[in-house]
Amino acid sequence: MDNFEKCQSRENIQKVKTHDQRYKLIYYSGHDLTLLAIMGALNLPLKQAPDYASFIQFNIYKHNDQYYIKMRYNGKIVTLNSIQKDKTQISLSAFNYYVKQLNHAFSSAS
Repeated sequence: MDNFEKCQSRENIQKVKTHDQRYKLIYYSGHDLTLLAIMGALNLPLKQAPDYASFIQFNIYKHNDQYYIKMRYNGKIVTLNSIQKDKTQISLSAFNYYVKQLNHAFSSAS
């Protein structure tokens, strides 16, 4: 089991799919270095340090029995260019696969 499989965020995403998630909003707090690390890990490096009160937002929603994620950085939609065909959303299964591949790459490097 990789780090993403064990992570609390992953559990919360899965609970949305099974309708076991009782919260409409889950908020995680971090620092500028956390944002830099997340964006870098998603292969979306930032050109400068995040401003005060910067944020990354992952919205999960269902459309036609398919789950999707919209990602935003400071309110602007960001895309995973290498796999995301639609510039505003990515399927949850494609996002999960992408993150698993990143975890595999990082764990193989160490």
